[in-house]
Amino acid sequence: MSVIKLTYIPLILLVLVSCRSTRYVPEGRYLVKKNKIVLEGEKFDVDDLAEIIRQKPNFKTAGVKLRLAAFNAIDSASVAQKRFKKNIHLREVNLRKTHRQNAINERRILKARAKGDSLYTQRIVPLKDTIEPKFFLREWFKYKIGEAPVVFDSIPFNKSVEQIGAYLKRKGCYKSTVTAKVEYKKHQKAVVHYSVQTGPMFTIDTIRVLCKNTVVSGNFLNYMKKSEEHPLTGKPFDTDLLDAFRDKLARYMRDNALYGFSSSHISFEADTSYQTMKTNLIIFISDRMVRSSTDRDSLIPIKHQNTIINNVYFHIADTIYYKGNFKKYMDLIGRDVMDGQFLRTIDTFRYEEVFKRKENILDPYRKATFYYNGKLAIDPDVIELQSYLEETNYYKEYYLERTYTRMMQLGVFQVIKPELVEIPGTNKLDVHYYLVPASRQSFGLEPRATNSNGFLGVSGSINYINKNLFGGAEKLTFTVSGGFESQPPVFDETLDGEKIKTAGRSFNTFEIGPSLKLDIPGLFPAKVTAMSKRQRPRTVISTAYNYQRRSDFERHIFQLNYLWRFYGGEKGKTQVIQLGLPFASVVKFVRIDKKPDFQAQLDLLNDLFLRNAYSDQFIWQDWKITFEYNNKEKENKGKGSLYLNSTIDPV
Repeated sequence: MSVIKLTYIPLILLVLVSCRSTRYVPEGRYLVKKNKIVLEGEKFDVDDLAEIIRQKPNFKTAGVKLRLAAFNAIDSASVAQKRFKKNIHLREVNLRKTHRQNAINERRILKARAKGDSLYTQRIVPLKDTIEPKFFLREWFKYKIGEAPVVFDSIPFNKSVEQIGAYLKRKGCYKSTVTAKVEYKKHQKAVVHYSVQTGPMFTIDTIRVLCKNTVVSGNFLNYMKKSEEHPLTGKPFDTDLLDAFRDKLARYMRDNALYGFSSSHISFEADTSYQTMKTNLIIFISDRMVRSSTDRDSLIPIKHQNTIINNVYFHIADTIYYKGNFKKYMDLIGRDVMDGQFLRTIDTFRYEEVFKRKENILDPYRKATFYYNGKLAIDPDVIELQSYLEETNYYKEYYLERTYTRMMQLGVFQVIKPELVEIPGTNKLDVHYYLVPASRQSFGLEPRATNSNGFLGVSGSINYINKNLFGGAEKLTFTVSGGFESQPPVFDETLDGEKIKTAGRSFNTFEIGPSLKLDIPGLFPAKVTAMSKRQRPRTVISTAYNYQRRSDFERHIFQLNYLWRFYGGEKGKTQVIQLGLPFASVVKFVRIDKKPDFQAQLDLLNDLFLRNAYSDQFIWQDWKITFEYNNKEKENKGKGSLYLNSTIDPV
């Protein structure tokens, strides 16, 4: 019997066993065979209602309850008996390990006392897990692959009826009725019928907002105006819809300088009419409740107000460039090494170096304070460039999220933790970023094997990455790749007309090539602060050399690329513009040293395409522009997302 046919045996056995699906259903009880829902009235997704039902039939695969069959295929009594014996064995093993541990520790205590020491290294022997022991094969198959039978129970049955009714009321159907009955079938099986009559649905007719804070009410009006359609009027009186509205409105408030605004500050009061099935909705927006500075156990109300960033602090929590023993110095000055969960920082640098181009004065927003130890591991220009929360500017929550994303994209920090500290009695915030530098260098090895139409190949690459080459988040990637592979000859016949035989296992091609790429923040050679934060420019310089040796020729390729990359967009939109540096966008040189026989065949064929393909080439690309747009993550993008990629290439 073939191996393929043998693989069908377990499946056939499971299908046969599935005929005895009630094997482990107790006498007088019934297996839930199916749930049927009959819906009348408003249009709801029946699948959503089905998800509410507590007891769902056993899972089916291609119409067969294979998991239930797997559960029934293994005898429960034999599994329980073996588990009982294994638990006894585990306890005996743990007892022996404990005795061994105690004996070792007693000897170590005696040795320590003999030497006059009061301390010793305690030996801890790991014990076997008796709470969640490892499954043996049959137990794993029964309880991990298998699924216990779903036996009908009146308690979850009645609870399901209640929850379907509660769901309909939450959706605005307050006159709905839900009834259910159980149809008992042969062979201890039951079909549960749910009859759902939704009744009419309440809709939101008018909205009134009660808010004494003019700043909040002004933001509310702006939020309502920005929507193409009204988010509530004419919609079902659906509590899920109202909760989503609260969350979006609260987020809008935080994105517009109202720090601390949450959905809990928004509440609703509804006046419903059963005659018209309309709802008049009142939206209440309350003040914040904060802890009193005099009595920490009490809360006091304060008005929501536009919040301004007071100071921005960057804590570079490391000792990479600290000269000396950091712990001894901390002990000397009487301070702990750790400041909370991060290393303490002792050196300070005030960053005020960005000038406005037109006025030639210091930019009042581009300021920050750096705390570090010994020396800053990363250029402060680069770090400050990633921060969108700026001193004396307004707080916006998406600025905080964008800053975190930009910091992560730098790739030079392993930990990034922002903290916001309110200044009591003011509308100001201090922003603290705790940054732990990541490992600067990494190596990698990637072996590969290929088989294409019988032609084999083995290759590999060695990678070296430096994430902070010159201290300005410059990412250097150096790769050396190469290998051997079998390649078919360019021509099938020799000059004499003889067929050339190919062997897929003969490695007739050797290839090797190093490549170097440097990814630099900003527009090199200009300073990183030459352009605004929104554009996020980067310079990518790359070069590569490739050597290939075949039976017909040897090929050398040298390439140099220099491009500027600009990132733009916000809130789910991404725009990327790549601009090749004029006169140096792409420089590529190809040199081919052909064997005499190969050259003779090219001359004999006199094929212009082949002659050009196997000739020396020099490519100089003046410039190249690539534009990419993607709004996949944008909210309210309509019917679908848009992805656009366009290239302007003069060559």
